[in-house]
Amino acid sequence: MVENMRNKNPKEVIKTLFSALGNDDTETVKGTLSNRTIELIKTASNYQSTTFEEVLKMFRTQYSDLPKTRNQKINGDIAFIDVKNINTGEFEVFVFIKEDNFWKLAIDHIVLNVEMNKVERFFNNIKNLFGDCIDLLKAKT
Repeated sequence: MVENMRNKNPKEVIKTLFSALGNDDTETVKGTLSNRTIELIKTASNYQSTTFEEVLKMFRTQYSDLPKTRNQKINGDIAFIDVKNINTGEFEVFVFIKEDNFWKLAIDHIVLNVEMNKVERFFNNIKNLFGDCIDLLKAKT
């Protein structure tokens, strides 16, 4: 399995991942995931009192057999691809990292990216709020 992953770009890794998910091939799925992602899934399965495989099945329900992808961007040892979620119809950013010279899906980076977007929106809201307050104060003087 490792040799099969050697020359795959992130978009090809997505194909391998979803094919393996569809075939309940946990070992191949693990080969497409970063070490931290595997640990994250193990933690989630323990927290939910379920198995690693059940968590993978829950993940699988968010996407089609081979989800539509767009905008693969590779920057050194990190890559981003938009992947369509079949439940929402929206594209979500999947993050890949190079680990042991192989591209691996890094769900922990996706979570971090989502959290950073929330933080950025929060600060933009604060900035807009204070900007509006300053504008009001200026208007009164």
